[in-house]
Amino acid sequence: MEVIRLVNQLRKCEDDVFQVWLCRMRKAGYSDSPGMNRREFCKRFDSVMSALEEVYRSPQKTPFARPDGVPHIFAKEIIEELSPGKNGGLDLELFLVYFKTMISCIEDRIPGINLTSEQTTDAVLKLRKIADLTEMHAIADWKRYRTVESGTIKGPPAQTTSEKILGAIFMSVGDGILLVDEDYEIVKANQRSCEIYGLPQQNIIGTDIRSLAEDTGAELLTQYFEELIEGQRKSAEITCLYVDGKSFPATVTVTRSDFDGKRHWPIIVRDDTSRKALEMQLRQEKQQTEEMNMTLKTVMKSIEQDRKDFENRVAAKISTSLLPSLKKIEKAPEANVRKSYLALLEEQLVSLTTGFEKELDAGLLKLTRTEIEVCKLIQAGCSSKDICEAMSLSFDTIQTHRKNIRRKLALNGKKLNLHAFLMNRNL
Repeated sequence: MEVIRLVNQLRKCEDDVFQVWLCRMRKAGYSDSPGMNRREFCKRFDSVMSALEEVYRSPQKTPFARPDGVPHIFAKEIIEELSPGKNGGLDLELFLVYFKTMISCIEDRIPGINLTSEQTTDAVLKLRKIADLTEMHAIADWKRYRTVESGTIKGPPAQTTSEKILGAIFMSVGDGILLVDEDYEIVKANQRSCEIYGLPQQNIIGTDIRSLAEDTGAELLTQYFEELIEGQRKSAEITCLYVDGKSFPATVTVTRSDFDGKRHWPIIVRDDTSRKALEMQLRQEKQQTEEMNMTLKTVMKSIEQDRKDFENRVAAKISTSLLPSLKKIEKAPEANVRKSYLALLEEQLVSLTTGFEKELDAGLLKLTRTEIEVCKLIQAGCSSKDICEAMSLSFDTIQTHRKNIRRKLALNGKKLNLHAFLMNRNL
């Protein structure tokens, strides 16, 4: 029962152990090394816990080797997970640092479990025995892996130039690129995809791709994973989730690629936040432009109608008033009659200006040339003295002109000065 409680307590501390292990590995300068993610750590941590259980359950046997020298099953699992050259490009040095740091972090947790001092010491010794035997088998496995044939050491193949170029392109492209395995977990991600989702490399690896999308998008991705055949591609616009839970629009392109006998799905992710904002701005500007065009059309239509109305009004006055007056003047035998018709015609011509900014005044047509000059000076704000000097006339003469102007303009007896009257008149 004590071993079950020990292992269960250690499993409950798995998250804390991972964080401490990750911190120590980063401080040692291994932050960008292969296998630095939660998913791989959990699998290896579970293997160590299984081996620890076996040590307690079979104390009479060495859990890592049988009499025939064949490694025990639990040792085999650890070696397969951690041995160099078999998982993620680990070399011997990285393997030893990785595994020993994990054992050290687990060992630090044992004193915190409610055990007697003898039980604590026993647990630490068994954990160290697991570490020593695992290290021994890993080194032996590495030596078998790097055998000498014909004077050439065979080891993990070095990256070719083309592989390095493809790797550099993969990490530097502008869109996010993810590689998802059959468990729908991310096994590889470029830098741009980490920026899109706000997750560091070590955290995004091992994450279920469906957890990075809202429900509808997750269902659509699952559908693509099930339906796509090798080489087929599908794209869709979905809503993705940032690390803080905020959503953003994205376009995902999913392709199926099978290799090593397993299905994989490369996914290209494009953040559409800026594009969507620009589309919204363009739609708003288009709507505003259409509204302005409608308003302008209405104004132009109103102006055109006003112009037609004015033309019709002028044409009607000419045909109904002016032309008949001209015929009467032409037929009138006496000068007095013609003079009366001319006065009537004058009034009718003035009436045509109704609706202009400044209307003509029939009285202004009765003024003499000198009186018009006086009116212009009065309109300009000149006093009688100024007018005398400007026109080289006496004061009495100017006063006489003013009286005649008021009489002709029908201003006698009205409390309205000439300057105010003439301000809105065309001279």
